[in-house]
Amino acid sequence: MNLRKSGLDWFREHHGPGDETRVSKFYPTHQSWKGPVWWFEFPDSAVSDPTGYINLLCQHRNNPDSFHHLRVPMALFGACKHHLGYREDNKKFSLFLSAERETLFREMRGTGNIEFRGFEHRCGESIT
Repeated sequence: MNLRKSGLDWFREHHGPGDETRVSKFYPTHQSWKGPVWWFEFPDSAVSDPTGYINLLCQHRNNPDSFHHLRVPMALFGACKHHLGYREDNKKFSLFLSAERETLFREMRGTGNIEFRGFEHRCGESIT
């Protein structure tokens, strides 16, 4: 099964329909240039609604059928664009979120060390 489809099915099962959703596999150290990470790349148009949210699903390291869910306000991307991993050449965000315990969900590609940990959303919590 395709990871994106698997992630979207997982999201619907645990949260119902939702906003813009992106899925990343877990990349162990030997598959990444920055240690274990989750990598997301999406156009800036995906986060164009400053009042909306984007769901980032990070595949669990030990359970590939389950995901960490980060519910991130789209406004963060506009406010922190120049401190995140952003590629001007193709107008895409390219985020590397750390999977290390000490720096969990910290964006490693950009210059701002932006923390995404505070956006982690637990199953069973309302997302409205």
